[in-house]
Amino acid sequence: MLSSFRVKDQASQTTSIAHFYRECNLWPRLDPSAILAPAPLPIVVKSQGPMVDSKNHLTLTLHRLHWVAGQLCHVQIHVTNNSRKVFKTVVLELLESTTTFKPGFHRDSLLHGREDLQFNACQVTTTNRKVAESILPICKVGAAGHASAKGWWSGVLPGGSQTFLHSILIPVRVDISRIGLV
Repeated sequence: MLSSFRVKDQASQTTSIAHFYRECNLWPRLDPSAILAPAPLPIVVKSQGPMVDSKNHLTLTLHRLHWVAGQLCHVQIHVTNNSRKVFKTVVLELLESTTTFKPGFHRDSLLHGREDLQFNACQVTTTNRKVAESILPICKVGAAGHASAKGWWSGVLPGGSQTFLHSILIPVRVDISRIGLV
């Protein structure tokens, strides 16, 4: 495999071309103070999905735009429970979304003898894959005569609301530079 890229020396302003004839991984040079800084405005997503019915409202908030592989991604969760049942479980899933663009020739350009690519002349395929999951179950009540219970989250009672933090571990094997909430 051949890879080439231009290198510019900042001191002398000269450029040269580097060639690699073997497999080479190129990683971007990122400024940690910029990448790990808080977002100017937090990312907020309000959800009413299949697990959250019309009576319940779920709001998720991220305080940063970028997360590093192997790090815990902390999510602030606000649940408003307007149903008659206790809100018992929160499940966070991290999805990897891959969009592939396959160029093709536009039908009209082939009819006129032109082989140039037209806008929207490609097939777009998007695949989603779950790469991590974190479940926060309701705690189990201790036995009679004992002061403790297993777990810390007691759920959200009917007619109540609660704000709390939960986290999901970003796997090391996944190359993620930006995570969004879906």
